Amino acid sequence: MGTALVERVRVTHEDRTLGARVLSNAAEGGEFYEQFGLHQSGRGHSTIGGEEYSVALLTERIRAEQ
Repeated sequence: MGTALVERVRVTHEDRTLGARVLSNAAEGGEFYEQFGLHQSGRGHSTIGGEEYSVALLTERIRAEQ
């Protein structure tokens, strides 16, 4: 189901950069996005349910700049 979602976002927003935030301690999440060509581009924090978590920021340029 995750694969279909990523593919749908790519088609719907082909002119934009695809990005994702993955909890730093969830390595499998990063590995999932890496199969689509995303790579870690930074680190940050996200607040979920009032708690702050460390996250890895992953990005990919979907369409080359012209």
